[in-house]
This record gives sequence, C-alpha cells and structure tokens, in this order.
Amino acid sequence: MAISEKPKQKSSKVQWFVFVILIPLILAVTVALIIMTVAGVNVFEKTKQFTDDVPKVSALLNTETTKESEGQAVELKATIEDQNAQLDELKSQLTVKDQKIEELNNEINQLTKELKDKKISDKDKEDIMTDLSSSFKNMDPEQAAAIVSQLDQASSVDLLEKLPSDERGKVLAALNPEQAANLTSALMNR
Repeated sequence: MAISEKPKQKSSKVQWFVFVILIPLILAVTVALIIMTVAGVNVFEKTKQFTDDVPKVSALLNTETTKESEGQAVELKATIEDQNAQLDELKSQLTVKDQKIEELNNEINQLTKELKDKKISDKDKEDIMTDLSSSFKNMDPEQAAAIVSQLDQASSVDLLEKLPSDERGKVLAALNPEQAANLTSALMNR
C-alpha cells in the first residue's frame, strides 16, 4: 500500500504545479494582453523595444533584421528597375500616340478646310445655276434647248431643275426625243 501512495504524491505535485501555478499564470498573461490591447498598447512593439535595450538579444535580432533588410533592398531595387523599364516603354508608346494624334488632327483640319471650300464652291455653283435659269426663262425654248443639248448631262439636269416646270417642259419639247428622255429620267432620279 505504501508503494501505491508515492506515485499519487508525484502526480499530485505535478497536478498541484499545473493547477496552482501554470494555469493561473497563463490566464493572468492572457487577461493582461487583452487589457493592454484594448487600452491601445502594442505589447509586441514594447517587447521589441525592451529586447533592443538588452545588448546581446538586440545583436541577435539586428543580424537577422540586417539580412532581411539586405534581401528586401535587392528585391526593391529589381522592382524599381522593372518599373523604370516599363515607364520608359510607356513613354515611348505615349510619344508614338501623340504623333499619331497630331497627324490625325492635321488631317481633320485639312479635310475641314476642303469641305468648307467645297461648300463655298457648291454655293457658288448654285448661284450660277439660279442666274442661268433666270436667263433661260427669258430665252426662246429652241435656243435654250440648243444650249442644253451642248451641256453635259449633270449640268443640264441642274439647270433644268432650277427652271419652273412650264419653262422646263418647253425646253424638253424642243430637244430631240432621245436626249429629252435621258434628261427626264435623270430629273426623276434626283
């Protein structure tokens, strides 16, 4: 019976240590960490500051930190070089696109000028056709038909279009039938 009581005492000393010292200590540290975190204290930063103050511990941490810093510096330099290369490439693309934009703007300006000139010439042509049609109103239909027969079809159609319908009919009647039919067809298709 005495033998069986001794193992109980050893396990009871271990149990006593766990229940009386270890568990309350863990609970106290956990509660302290929670309270400090809620209070806004960064416990891990404070621990780092404390270890930096202790010479041998800070030397161990500083060599590890230095190695990490050197590795990060190399990586950052490589990243910077890559980004500079990308930046140079983007700048060259931007220059090419700016040149293309400049060319397109010049082309737009040129086409706008041509369009403006064409509108002016169209307006002038219309004024001329209006003046000619008023001259044709005062002419004899046979004389007008002789002039119209000598013009190209587009000009003839433009001129006949400006004439009043009764004058147009007299001029078409004075033309040969084939030419009158062609001009009438062109007038209808407008």
